[in-house]
Amino acid sequence: MLSTTTEAALPSSTKKTRKTYEAVLEEQKKRTVDTASKDDFLKTKKNEGAAFYGRKDFVNAYKVYDEILIYQEDDLDMRFLRMTSLYYSNPSDSRNYRTVLEECSILRANGYANSEIEKIENSVKSEMVETNE
Repeated sequence: MLSTTTEAALPSSTKKTRKTYEAVLEEQKKRTVDTASKDDFLKTKKNEGAAFYGRKDFVNAYKVYDEILIYQEDDLDMRFLRMTSLYYSNPSDSRNYRTVLEECSILRANGYANSEIEKIENSVKSEMVETNE
């Protein structure tokens, strides 16, 4: 911060520039804190989702991964985990078939490769044929 004497000697445009710079700097500090908080939140949520998934608690894993995707909609790993959680929570629940197939299609269209996608997709399509859906 400048002393009062030095500040009085500065031209008006310099004072305005300094105030603008200070305001921009303050806003950047807030964003940095917000980003760090969001990153911590997402890391915690990813760990929570992984714990549910590891315990085969797919209903809660799905809820956590769905929450993560609100903030990181382009995260294909989270999208894959959400889709598999939805499927494995009840593989015979025909209400989820269209959503599961849509997610498989999105993952494949974005170059996400995992053999489980094809396995799940084939299982759902087979079930749909058997139940005429």
